[in-house]
Amino acid sequence: MVQKETMQMQLIEIEKTLEELAKVKEEKVYKISGNIMINKNVEEVKAELNETKEAVEIRLQSIEKAEEKIISKVKELETELKKLLEK
Repeated sequence: MVQKETMQMQLIEIEKTLEELAKVKEEKVYKISGNIMINKNVEEVKAELNETKEAVEIRLQSIEKAEEKIISKVKELETELKKLLEK
């Protein structure tokens, strides 16, 4: 759940950043990289963010699939346990 929430927050942050970059009229922006800020082309930053967004979306889908499998298995085990307790 923590991973899922982290990925969702990261996705929201990327989407908001892309929205803000769409409003920028300059050709260069500053990007934080570790402890420094780097002057980069807006289109490069957008491309990097879109790549990161895709990776986060794929990771989020993977987490959701794993979560569904776990929930399904828990329900299955719960049903088996109820049957055993009824005996």
